[in-house]
Amino acid sequence: SRNTKARIVNAAWKLFYDQGYENTTIEDIVFESETSKGSFYHYFEGKDALVGTLAYVFDEKYDALEATMDPDLSAGEKLIFLNHELFKMIESSISMDLLARLLSTQLLARGEKHLLDRSRSYFRLLRRIITEGQKAGAGQIVAMGYTTAEAQQRQTQIAKNRQLLQQLEYAGEDAAGYESAALDVAIRERLVSAAIALGRGDTAAVSELAPKLKGMVLRAGSDEQTLAEIRTRIDALKHEIADLQAQSGADTQNIYATSSGYFSGVVDGYETVLTPERLESLAPSELAAVTPLAQPAGALGKLIIGDTWYYVTAVESDDLQSVHTGDRVGVTFAHDLNGEIQMTVSHISPDENGKSVLVLSCNRYLQDVTMLRGQSANLVFTTYSGLRVPKEAVRVIDGETGVYILENTSVRFKPIEILYDNGETYIVTLDRTSTSNLWPGDAIILDEKDIYNGKVVLQ
Repeated sequence: SRNTKARIVNAAWKLFYDQGYENTTIEDIVFESETSKGSFYHYFEGKDALVGTLAYVFDEKYDALEATMDPDLSAGEKLIFLNHELFKMIESSISMDLLARLLSTQLLARGEKHLLDRSRSYFRLLRRIITEGQKAGAGQIVAMGYTTAEAQQRQTQIAKNRQLLQQLEYAGEDAAGYESAALDVAIRERLVSAAIALGRGDTAAVSELAPKLKGMVLRAGSDEQTLAEIRTRIDALKHEIADLQAQSGADTQNIYATSSGYFSGVVDGYETVLTPERLESLAPSELAAVTPLAQPAGALGKLIIGDTWYYVTAVESDDLQSVHTGDRVGVTFAHDLNGEIQMTVSHISPDENGKSVLVLSCNRYLQDVTMLRGQSANLVFTTYSGLRVPKEAVRVIDGETGVYILENTSVRFKPIEILYDNGETYIVTLDRTSTSNLWPGDAIILDEKDIYNGKVVLQ
């Protein structure tokens, strides 16, 4: 059960921290977790496999933090809170040597990358926080219209002054309560948060973190005289902003969101052509002939009020024989989005000259796709997980399909269940419920004559 696996994982990382990875045995982990060796090997091939479970430990922490996090915090404050609490946990319970080994493996090596798995609780929580931070509320300003170039320049100056004012206020007020050491820690935490946000391409989060970070750095290098000068500059900026705003009343118009949604400054004419209702009736020939409508005069952007986005493409009808509405499909886009995204089959059109229109939908990552059009993608309808076995090693003995392996010096026959023909190899079921089944690391014997179960091989 999930509880048994969690006990094993948590016990292992506690022991790795307390007595070191090399000094921890499987017997220690089984004893600490109050489980059994059978349970251990049901979930893990060995101790090394536990190194990859740190993402599981982190996600348990993130799940607990999400339940206690103040909902009134801003998106940036929530990110800082999550990172601060996780770093506290790492310092008190995670071996630094083991963490460094895992991070280098996850970032540099090939193979399964648990920490970068986008289905993790961590990424789900990040997406939710980012979505909350980017979504405009009803009545909120989403754009501005100007009657003259001077009005636009004035508004640009107001924005610069506000940004500078925010930095100075952080330096002169909010950060003033920090002791020197605590201020250094706070700066370091915000630098880490900004680096993480920048690494995932979240410029909105970086923009929100930057003013306070700059203000705190300024505060760290200021004496009392400098702080007094900062407060004087704050007063001057407030008056300057008020004067500029007063001048803007006649030549600047605010554009407000009529309802809650995401604002995008890109309008390309497809918005009223490829509607969700239209996608349900498109034939392949109609999809190929779709053209955008002329952009409305004076259009400043669009407000996306739904949470669902769609990917539509024409596919060979034969490739869709086993695909049905409601199925999940793995989609990897050629550009702009990293990793495989799980989408839902919303509609499959009738066959037209061997082609059908496939409509996929998703209610995640909306903030990443608002400006995308005309993307190529790889679609994965079925995946198989198991062991790869060379075809020449497979035999049928007394009506049972299996392979011979070498166990010490004896030949042993192990039955297999073939899941998929992969050309030169088969994908077979990995079943850890019994050592009689084929396991990773078993020495499979290839095409060798005069071989039978129990034969002794001397090398």
